[in-house]
Amino acid sequence: MKRSQVKNRAVMAAVAAAILLALSAWSCVQPTLPPALSSAKTFKQLVLLKTDNASLQSDYSFYWNGYSWRNSGQLPWDADIDSLVMSFQASEGARVMVASQAQLSGLTANDFTNGLTYTVIAEDGSQLDHRVLLFKATPPPATGPLGLSGVTVMSYNAHDFLSNGAERHDEIATMLKNASADIVVLNETEGSDDLPRLAAALSDIGYPMAYTAYHEVGYEDDIAVISRYPIQSYSGILSANPRKALKAVIRVSNGTDYKDITVIGLHMDSGTQTTDITNRLEQSKELSEYLRLSSGIDLTTGLVVIAGDMNTMSESDRMVSAALTYGFDYPTLDYLRVTDDADAANDFCAVNEEHLSASDWTYAQSPYYSVLDHIVLSPALMDYYRVGSIDVKKEDLSEDMNLISDHFPVLLELDL
Repeated sequence: MKRSQVKNRAVMAAVAAAILLALSAWSCVQPTLPPALSSAKTFKQLVLLKTDNASLQSDYSFYWNGYSWRNSGQLPWDADIDSLVMSFQASEGARVMVASQAQLSGLTANDFTNGLTYTVIAEDGSQLDHRVLLFKATPPPATGPLGLSGVTVMSYNAHDFLSNGAERHDEIATMLKNASADIVVLNETEGSDDLPRLAAALSDIGYPMAYTAYHEVGYEDDIAVISRYPIQSYSGILSANPRKALKAVIRVSNGTDYKDITVIGLHMDSGTQTTDITNRLEQSKELSEYLRLSSGIDLTTGLVVIAGDMNTMSESDRMVSAALTYGFDYPTLDYLRVTDDADAANDFCAVNEEHLSASDWTYAQSPYYSVLDHIVLSPALMDYYRVGSIDVKKEDLSEDMNLISDHFPVLLELDL
């Protein structure tokens, strides 16, 4: 072998060895991985500080009860809560939003009148809603002509007192007691069966509601009223096509003086087909005509409650333009408010429709997430309405409101 060939082979071997050494060294260097993004998206602390909120005299911390954040001590009954600044500590790296508005701890003011939902967005982009509810102390008794404070009126679809595979008479009785209900309009109730069982359950827990009435309304269930005050009379009204309504006169007394309140219970047709929509429009229009023309009630001075499951799930229930396409001059709720005439003095108020937000659903199951249940008051009875008392009862001291029915109760208080 020539010397030059030996030399070339030696050079090639040296180069190969160098390459192998470099590759070996490279393989020992581990690549640097990016840090994992956190998925944590909760609050470590929520607190209202008096230094940030002029309407508060104390600091209020919040705790998680499994469903929502609640203040650990009741706020004063007259505290202004429509512009409060919350201080919070969220998960590390997370950001906090209310709708599309970024939230800054101790700086951003929000309206908590109907509760507030914070959205906490983690570093990895996942997010979780946190509902915050503020609880106030009970207002002092208000004095009306009868001196009766906080007479509670409720509208509730009881779902046949059968929900999630179990009968719910006992749970609903407890809920009514916890709500201090005085007058309740019940939908999806069998009057001859459910009412006696409910009344017995209420009596067993020391909250008797001894006065009941019901009427068959051309539907598989009845409309009923149960009351702690005497029912003077009751009857079915309106035509059976599409459905009748229940009218009851309840005498509310302080032992000396009294006021008679006319309660009208409705359960309107459900659905979004043309027949369903026109049935609701026809029934609400017929009720308005009955009240104005043949009820014998002076609508400017009479005390009238209209309550029930109105199934207002379509645009025609709220919009004139949509109602016109079905041949009606007004939508369902305008007829129920008796605003279909030129006399503004007799206009009723759909209280939860007008004083709560559209997100305060009374039916929270797919596909009809919406406000279906209503309490409507005559103008004279609105004079006795306790401002701010209208509520959709989604939580209870002892009962799971999602378990006992597919609807939530609507309730308000009257100071008579």
